[in-house]
Amino acid sequence: FGSKWKESKHEAKTIGYDPYNTDIERLAHCPDRVEEDQWRSLVHYWSSKEAKEKSERNKESRKKLTMPHTSGRKSHSQIIDDMTKMNNGVKPTRIEVFKKTHIRANKQPVNEIASEVMVNSYSLK
Repeated sequence: FGSKWKESKHEAKTIGYDPYNTDIERLAHCPDRVEEDQWRSLVHYWSSKEAKEKSERNKESRKKLTMPHTSGRKSHSQIIDDMTKMNNGVKPTRIEVFKKTHIRANKQPVNEIASEVMVNSYSLK
């Protein structure tokens, strides 16, 4: 449910917010799938100084990533908890968690750096 809401917000911002220069224009272009009172709140939030600063900080942080992960918004502690439950209460190693969070659905590492870390982890065993 969370990922659908995130996608929906992204789509609403892309369609009804980003193409326009003023909040008056943005408010006049409420996406069909968003209720008007919710749209007003979203426009107000996205136009706030705090939201703009947060957006810029996040953009800069994403640029600095050398090794993206595949776990989305799910925290590593949630992933560890899920892996522990699936493994009859046995906690995963740090390497197992790393592999779980840095391998794509096609079973390939997210990038060359992640691949090197995984290869090097085998030599540590």
